[in-house]
Amino acid sequence: MHDLLMYMYNKWTKKANIPIWVTESGMSLKEESRDAGVNDEGRIDYHKQYIAAMGRAMKDGANVGAYFVWSLLDNFEWWSGYSKRFGMVRVEYTDPPQRFAKNSLRWYGEFIKNVTQNQAE
Repeated sequence: MHDLLMYMYNKWTKKANIPIWVTESGMSLKEESRDAGVNDEGRIDYHKQYIAAMGRAMKDGANVGAYFVWSLLDNFEWWSGYSKRFGMVRVEYTDPPQRFAKNSLRWYGEFIKNVTQNQAE
């Protein structure tokens, strides 16, 4: 991701003096059960690596203005239907639907809290 962000910055956004917005950054996982879904360590690892690469690109000069996680909730995807899960909140498609916070949501919340606290100091 570092190399892609640097390429985009040097090729297009540097001259135009506009920031890069990273949108829909996430991954799908096949979650066989609610417990497996809530314990989504693979998603946490993905975001840690992605954010670290983005941070290195920013230190190297890339102007990254925003980062958006995809997605907050599990949802229907045209490619895979409901068979894979993208969200940081697991949705049980029952009547009524139930939602369960995944470990990735807790991790990301703590990450954002720590970043904003460090910037405030």
